[in-house]
Amino acid sequence: MPVFRYEDTEGDPLQTNLEPIEPPPLMEVAKAWGLRVRYMGRTSPYLGLYRHRFEDHPAEILLATHEEQVFFHELAHAAQWRVWTDPDNCNKLRLEVTAELASCVLARLYGRQDPNEGSTYEYICHYCEQERKDLPRTLWALVSDTEKLLRAIIDTQETLAREEVHA
Repeated sequence: MPVFRYEDTEGDPLQTNLEPIEPPPLMEVAKAWGLRVRYMGRTSPYLGLYRHRFEDHPAEILLATHEEQVFFHELAHAAQWRVWTDPDNCNKLRLEVTAELASCVLARLYGRQDPNEGSTYEYICHYCEQERKDLPRTLWALVSDTEKLLRAIIDTQETLAREEVHA
């Protein structure tokens, strides 16, 4: 958590290139969808953020961590804009629970473990409690929506892999 402004510090220059040594799996999907992915220092309470394009600004994913599941979560938010009719008018519970479920599935598909064991469960519980919704009923109601997000991501990845083989 930042305590002092960058300008008020002394010493060696801070590292400004926060790109990971290896990009996370599915980065090619983000690029194929025209998303800009930027890694930045933690200047907000969020580890990741998806911003849909507005005016002249491209859609982008902002990350303050190298944890792949955070990238998967934000990629799932991008998929919502590709799959659903009007994500702007969806409630926060639907947006966040489907993105988190999709990120958990993608993490498992790529052999990743939740670095904060149980954080997916806690994340989803938080939104259910906030909206006073029953957890099991919420999950069942959103399985189909989550599947559509996963299908968009995985289908894009498979198409890119086929194109690479034929190139």
